[in-house]
Amino acid sequence: MSDFLSVFNQYINEPVVLVWLILSLLIVTYTDVKTLKIPNKVNGFIAIVNIIIFVLIPLIQGDWQSSLTSMGSALIGFVVLLIPSVVTGFNMAGDIKFIGAFGFALTPISMFLFLGVSLVTNIFTNGSLIIMKKKTYDDVIPFAPFFLISFLMLIGISWVIL
Repeated sequence: MSDFLSVFNQYINEPVVLVWLILSLLIVTYTDVKTLKIPNKVNGFIAIVNIIIFVLIPLIQGDWQSSLTSMGSALIGFVVLLIPSVVTGFNMAGDIKFIGAFGFALTPISMFLFLGVSLVTNIFTNGSLIIMKKKTYDDVIPFAPFFLISFLMLIGISWVIL
């Protein structure tokens, strides 16, 4: 389990990066809740900052492996959300682009954990709201808040465990 959480534990020791990641999740959550969209400008800005932090800086420092891992994680997150969107026809382009942009901060293993926790919390919350008749099956519920919840949960768990 520590391999899955190691990247989240790393951010506890890098407060500036942790604040940036949480701030980007908060911005995306706010815009998604408010408009049910994550604008391309927001995703583009997050992608540029994350590429600088997680791809270019390690590359300049000679750490090719971290740069490649970062790019792989972004690609994995993008594809993992793109496939169900294409199959179901459900429009979640902003979420897909955001995961691609945010994915630079994760490793492939932590990306799967991050998306898994996001999905489980989303299903649990939506199921609960439907059971309580607060929402219907056809209601659109923004996905970005579950990215924030997932990240905070994984940071908290890694802080306690590691």
